Amino acid sequence: MLTKKQIQGFKILNNIVCTEFPYIKKVEPVLSEIDRYQFSLNVLVHVDVFEVKDTLNLEFRSDLSDKKKENLVEYILSMNDWGYNYLFTIFDKKFEEKTNRNFNIKIETFMNRVYHQLPKDMVVLEDYESLLKIKEPKELEIKTLIFVVKK
Repeated sequence: MLTKKQIQGFKILNNIVCTEFPYIKKVEPVLSEIDRYQFSLNVLVHVDVFEVKDTLNLEFRSDLSDKKKENLVEYILSMNDWGYNYLFTIFDKKFEEKTNRNFNIKIETFMNRVYHQLPKDMVVLEDYESLLKIKEPKELEIKTLIFVVKK
């Protein structure tokens, strides 16, 4: 369970991340896993696939680019049921370097830099105390990319 301050911290994080990466529409913690890991916290990142395509100048896989837009949207949204972590599954293989783990690392690095700058009462702290009795914010990790499409 998150405190009111921690919820406020995630709202601040969400606003900053969505400003830095306009194709990200929402960042949210996986509430059921808040206490599961000592040092990390999984988050869901809602990504507008069409904005990623336009912003990063990508092309869909050839089998997807032939689909009508409404069929493509339906297909992309159905992928959420499968729990994908990476964008490379829907973009042409020649863009794999932009859409593989590097895409997630860039977002995770930025999120953690912001998250670690928030006041301690606004973050979820590690379940471990160092020898100095200092608790640090948990590292945020992308559990799943949630594909969204702007209506």
